[in-house]
Amino acid sequence: MNLTQRFFILISMLFITFGAIIYFYANKLSVEINEKWGSRYVSQQLAFDKQKTLLPIMNEVALVKRLSQERSIIDMALNESDKEIYKKGLQTLDEYRLKFHNKTYFAAFCKSNSYFYNNSNNDYKNIELVCTLDKNNKNDNWFFNTINQEKNFNINIDRDANTKATNIWINYQIKYNSKVIGVIGTGFELNQFLKNFVKTSQSGIYNIFINDNLEIQLEQSSKFMDYENISKLKKKCTTISTYITDSNELQKLKNTLLELKNSKIKDDNKTLWLRLNNQEHLVGVSYIKELGWYNITAVDSILLSTINAYDITPIFIILLVLLLIVIGLFLRFYILNPIKTIKYQMEDIEKNGYKDEIIIVKGSDEISQLSKQFQHLLLRIRKHESLLEQTVQERTDELYKKQQYLNTILDNVDAYIFIKDLNFRYVYVNKAMQDVMCEPIENILNQDISTLYDEETQKKIKDLDRQTLELGEKTVSEEMIHKTGLESIYVLVKKVPLYDTKGNIYGLLGISTDITSRKKYESIISQMAYYDILTKLPNRRLLEDRLSIMLGETKRNKTYGALMFLDMDNFKNINDTYGHKIGDMLLEKASNRLISSIRDIDTVARFGGDEFVVAIGGLNADKIMAQKEAVEVANKILKITNKIYLINSDTKELELESTFSIGLTLFNSLDNSIDVILQRADQAMYKVKNSNKNGVAIL
Repeated sequence: MNLTQRFFILISMLFITFGAIIYFYANKLSVEINEKWGSRYVSQQLAFDKQKTLLPIMNEVALVKRLSQERSIIDMALNESDKEIYKKGLQTLDEYRLKFHNKTYFAAFCKSNSYFYNNSNNDYKNIELVCTLDKNNKNDNWFFNTINQEKNFNINIDRDANTKATNIWINYQIKYNSKVIGVIGTGFELNQFLKNFVKTSQSGIYNIFINDNLEIQLEQSSKFMDYENISKLKKKCTTISTYITDSNELQKLKNTLLELKNSKIKDDNKTLWLRLNNQEHLVGVSYIKELGWYNITAVDSILLSTINAYDITPIFIILLVLLLIVIGLFLRFYILNPIKTIKYQMEDIEKNGYKDEIIIVKGSDEISQLSKQFQHLLLRIRKHESLLEQTVQERTDELYKKQQYLNTILDNVDAYIFIKDLNFRYVYVNKAMQDVMCEPIENILNQDISTLYDEETQKKIKDLDRQTLELGEKTVSEEMIHKTGLESIYVLVKKVPLYDTKGNIYGLLGISTDITSRKKYESIISQMAYYDILTKLPNRRLLEDRLSIMLGETKRNKTYGALMFLDMDNFKNINDTYGHKIGDMLLEKASNRLISSIRDIDTVARFGGDEFVVAIGGLNADKIMAQKEAVEVANKILKITNKIYLINSDTKELELESTFSIGLTLFNSLDNSIDVILQRADQAMYKVKNSNKNGVAIL
């Protein structure tokens, strides 16, 4: 397959690949555009439907509330038999009737169970007392259930058995001294309300109102609405599952309702995709807190499809085709044709040999430069052929000399150099390696380390050899070599794999240097850096490291730690009287007593002079208990260190007495600064120092 065919296949594959990408991208883009537009549309429709339905209901609720608080109505409920009160009450009811949207009212009183009613035609004038309600009559359950409910009002859709009116009723409690004495309200004629405030003229749009139990309260068609829900109490009612039959979709809706109910955002709403009547809909949901209802507006997905992938894809495909045509023409004239020219020249040279002149591709681009470089390459090949044999002989001679030089150098360098094969056997060791192993060369070559070192040293060496030979990794390690009957030494060992011409590992090269002296110096330097020279106690630097660890433990375990700052009382007088030598001996004995007073996991450090610090970790998680534990340790220190010190001087044995002043502070996960903790303990110590000494102060 030639390059032209490959370019054609490449362009075809690019066309197919990018065509598919364009289609899926266009499809995704159209879905996103439709969904964003649909979400905005549904949100606006939701707000409109909510206001359209909620506003007339809440206006009536507010008006009914005012009516329930009228004095004449309360008096009528308490003393219906008084003619004057009765007359004023009916007059007030009629005044409010004219204010109500449906010009209808009803009133029912607990004391007499009387039920009053009048409608927009004033049909019940002078006969407003329609009936007396009866607990045993199931048609009157709405009244007795309403007066027993906790809410001030409810909304109920039913047909009045006495007045034969099917309305959306607003039932509001009449209260006197916090006691329910009746129910009053008004209603909307159901079909008229649905027509004016719920129904929409657009096909494919549903507007439904449900409660917390998913029971349908209002919808465009009255056949699924929950009639007489106040009378039914907990009996089975019609729910939104009439429209949404899939249990997963129903659960998704329930989760959305719960989010909206708990949302603190005013007028919050959510949109989601659901299947209503087996048809995909974009559903908007909002919570009407005043009624305890949810407003659901569902829009058929077909109405939201303003753009699709088939509208966008052809445009992108045409642009892609034009782009690929331009790329194809460019590749043909500026790359493929010049490359063919160079190819024909190379085939001619292969058949007929080198010519003094070759055709050079014209131009200033990379391919013309390649043509010129090809001509220069042929000239250089011809020249190199004549020098090759001479160079090979010279290199052979040089290689022999270098081998001799290398052996001389390797035998005289201050390093242990060796080569091993794949079976971990030595195939080369220099003079220094022979000396350190204390073996003649014949006992080393073609031998593995099992005959030369103890088992522990063998294991360490073999693990590193295996890492180099099997994984091809360079290793650097410090090893302690133990050889029976000889002093152990530390060596720094570097091992690298050796490769043959095919890239396969055939052995390893090891170079070791003696670092025994350096390790000894490092140990001495570490001791000087972290420990006090006189007492061998940790110094301030090591104490701060250990305090950092203790702080981390308090944060992980939620416990307390304690820090004590100790200062020897009267040490200066002893030092000045008996001299620095006696003072140093006293400090050593005091440090030994401090160590014996604490646990192994705690720390005693010397800050210099006669100042010591004790750090205690793992105390109680309760601050009071932790403080009690820390004080017990401090008192133990005082008890042990207050005893007489026996110091042997050059002339006699001295009995010296020196006490401690101890400053104590607790620390826990809230403490982030070691310096602040030390400062608190130091301040507490000075409280003791400035008072009676030989005691403990807590800060």
